[in-house]
This record gives sequence, structure tokens and C-alpha cells, in this order.
Amino acid sequence: MKFKKTFLVLIIIFSIAGVYFHLQSRYVVPILMYHHIDGDGEDSSLSVSPENFRRQMQFLAAHKYNTISLAEFVQSKVKGEKLPHNSVVITFDDGYADNYGYAYPVLKEYQIPATIFVIVDAIGEEEFVNLEQMKEMCASGVITIGSHSLSHVYLPDRDKTTLEREIAGSKTKLEARLREKIDFFCYPIGHFNEKIQQIVKAAGYQAACTTNRGRVETNLNQDLFALKRIKITDSWPNLFIFWVKLSGYYNLFRTARSPY
Repeated sequence: MKFKKTFLVLIIIFSIAGVYFHLQSRYVVPILMYHHIDGDGEDSSLSVSPENFRRQMQFLAAHKYNTISLAEFVQSKVKGEKLPHNSVVITFDDGYADNYGYAYPVLKEYQIPATIFVIVDAIGEEEFVNLEQMKEMCASGVITIGSHSLSHVYLPDRDKTTLEREIAGSKTKLEARLREKIDFFCYPIGHFNEKIQQIVKAAGYQAACTTNRGRVETNLNQDLFALKRIKITDSWPNLFIFWVKLSGYYNLFRTARSPY
């Protein structure tokens, strides 16, 4: 009887250890995706209120998360370096004016780096950041600017000339206006295919972000040109879901959506 109990205990220990080491191997640094920082969270899944955004950034700071830039994340992948399991990357899509008005002051206060992917032809338009605001944010060392294409069109059904203009052309235009190197691209609405990826690579980008689109085998973000992100919304009353999304294992429970 004593032998059976010992054997059972060993089985349980080895099972728990097996699950633990399996999870360790499946960890991936979460890349968070924001859009609007405004008061429309009840009406739009793309909005987070300024109050909740501040609470989320306070949470990261108070719990000493390793908040890193997208560039640091990409370099760790290129070099094969492992990052601490409390690491997190923050990104914003589209380049809305509220990113400058509400998000940027908080990020600067807590010295949390972030990348804002701007729609290049929308710069300076109503509700979007302008060139001077972008320059100020870049100069702070907190914000990195990336391209979200020229006009935010659906890329997979465009011809090669249009794709090169939207992808390479947006990079050239941004670099000329900001006098900053643009290393990162974000697929509009997350849609891409292999042809688009090749054009992104040829344009000189170091990596590209999507939403949750791409093959299942990219859930661990090994493909630098199909980096999956986690959308942050304003739809919960506390920080529990935010904490879950920061765990590094959230992607394991997500069903991959078609890239196009």
C-alpha cells in the first residue's frame, strides 16, 4: 500500500512538472494592441477610456512589468535571447490624436515605451496626430513611429504596384517627414499574405504586426513578419482580464484567424 501511494505521488509530481515545463516552452511576450484612448468604450471595442488606460499603465508600473519597446522585442528574437516572463510590448494602431492627448502623457510619466502605427496619408487630418506631435513623441524616447500603410486599404486584393506604394512608399514618406528610420509595419486590419510579407521585407522593415491573423504555428510569434497582438478593450470593470492577457499564455487559447 505504501509503495502504491508513493508511486501515485510521483506520478502527480511528474505530471505537474510536465505541464509546467510545457507551458514554459509555450510562453510568448504579449504584444498589446490599442486604438482609441477616449470615452467611447461602451460603444466601441476599439476604445479604452483615459481613466482605464492610466489604471492599466499604473498596474504595469506597480507590479514591475518589464515594459519593452517593439525594437527590443525584435532584437531579442533575432539574437535568440529569452526575455523575462513579465515582459510586455505596447502598440497603437492608426495614429489617432487621442494617442497624443491621453496616452502619450501617461506613457511618458511611467517611462513605458510604445509604438504607434500611423496611417501616413491621414497625418494632420481631423482626429489624427499631426507631424509636430509625432516629432515631439519621437524626441521623448518613449514613442516609436511605425507605418500602417499610406491609406489603410485592404492589401491582399491589391496589385503589386499598389502594394509597393502602400508599404514601401509609406516608409519612404514617413522617413522623409520625420527624419527617423521606420523599421516596423502593421498590416491594415491585420490582413496579409506571403506576397505582402515579401514586399514588407524587401522594403527594409525589420518586422510587421498583425492582429490574431496567421497560421496556428505563428502563435508563438516566431515569424517576425506575422507578429500576433492582443487587443485591449474597455469592456471589463476590473484589471483581472488585463492581467490574464499579460500572462504570456493567452495566445495558446486563441483560435488563429485566416490572414486574408
